[in-house]
Amino acid sequence: MQASSGVQVEPAANRPVSRLPTLSTEILDLIAFHVGRSTYGEDSRRDLRSLLFTSRAFVSSSLRALYREPLFARDEMPYGSRNRSKPYTLRNGLVKYPEYARAVRDLSTLHFSVKSMLRSPTTAYSSAIDQAVEPWSWQEDLVRLCTGATKVGVLLRDAEYAASIGKHLQGRPMLAHIRVSFPTTISRHSIHPVLRDFAKGLGGVSMPRIDHVEITPGAKCHVGGSKKPHYNVRGLTLNLRTSCFCTAASLFPKKLWTMRILELGGGPCENISPDLLVQALKGNALTEITWTSGTYNSGADGPKEEYQEFCRGQVLPKAFFGLFPRLQRLSLTTVKEMDVEKLSTLAEGSPGLQHLALNRSYWSFTHTDFDNAHPSLSPAETGIVGALDRFKKLKSVNLGILPFTNDHNLSRKHDKNCRCGLRQYAKSRKLKLVFEGCPSMEELEAEEEGLYYLHSDLDSDGYDSDGFPYASDGYEVDSDGIGHGRGGWFIGDGIL
Repeated sequence: MQASSGVQVEPAANRPVSRLPTLSTEILDLIAFHVGRSTYGEDSRRDLRSLLFTSRAFVSSSLRALYREPLFARDEMPYGSRNRSKPYTLRNGLVKYPEYARAVRDLSTLHFSVKSMLRSPTTAYSSAIDQAVEPWSWQEDLVRLCTGATKVGVLLRDAEYAASIGKHLQGRPMLAHIRVSFPTTISRHSIHPVLRDFAKGLGGVSMPRIDHVEITPGAKCHVGGSKKPHYNVRGLTLNLRTSCFCTAASLFPKKLWTMRILELGGGPCENISPDLLVQALKGNALTEITWTSGTYNSGADGPKEEYQEFCRGQVLPKAFFGLFPRLQRLSLTTVKEMDVEKLSTLAEGSPGLQHLALNRSYWSFTHTDFDNAHPSLSPAETGIVGALDRFKKLKSVNLGILPFTNDHNLSRKHDKNCRCGLRQYAKSRKLKLVFEGCPSMEELEAEEEGLYYLHSDLDSDGYDSDGFPYASDGYEVDSDGIGHGRGGWFIGDGIL
């Protein structure tokens, strides 16, 4: 057969029959799922749309994959303007095609969409489509329609609305992660009533067991234990951007022993009452804690002689470190005034601890406490090693920022202030060890003059004068797996 353009066209009867229509729905869905996951963001959506037009067999599977995460990432939200055609189209599509509504799995950024629309309200001159999308009812419609969602993020304005949202989410076995946030206009006295009614709507008397709940309070609040909302969650994240630990304590579940993971972030907590800490965390069974201070600390940016002057961060009292009998992983960021006594208290109170990270944290030592002659331990290191010896199950430790001369070659030449003793201890215990250095004055002066170099004795064959191979990232790695470089030391094959 010859087309009018002169191009030979194979007769339809001679073409091989596609086997795609014979594949099961499960296989087609699996193909679409992997096509969508091969890239990220808009590229992922573009790939799925291309797959959709590849064959009629992929239409339903591609659409289900596209609806799986209909809102996508926060920075890609198109809902910041008064043009609400996309939210309107999305809701209409979910209403018209229940099959695709059931395919939705991720609504974790839903609250961002609502906040975005609230910041750009419609006017009398807005189109009929824009005025048809009222943010609060739109959010409730999506929560109601997407019954198969495993992650949901909701913005709660008052107790009545929260109870309604909770009822829509009630009895969903696939739901594992809930994000709860509040508008900036909410009163500090309204947060707990709203949470309580949300919990009641979600589970009746108490919240059912959800794998993870994330709460952004939005305002400082504090209530007694009898007024706390009921939770039965495995993990709890509290984003304390404008709050402090008293707010976090008031949002802890009554039955603290049911929770295993606690994440606190962003709160200004320079002075925390030991009594409040003990009361809030008493009787816990936490196995993992991550606490990030709201104080930003870029790292070791001052000379070691001025170590104490550069200390920044929150101060955790000694009582805090003895509260966690089942703890396996502790990660603290930007803590100051760490000492051997606190470390020993942690070892005694958390005998099963396996991973300890004091990221960008400072100790109560002075830089002279770390003076030593190669390769012996300094007085400060001797105390730290004594405390670490009490952790029988420890696998990795990040000691934060220590005042030391962290140019390895300079330390070797002067036989002073090297951390060889500490590194040898970690090697003997097979610990992954990380710490940063508060630089010496010599290093800072060299950097200012542009004379700083990492390794002066690096040979062309990739080995230094001591015969140790250099890693591709500029760190030196010895035959026992010990690596060192200006950014700190690490033992083994990774950094915490």
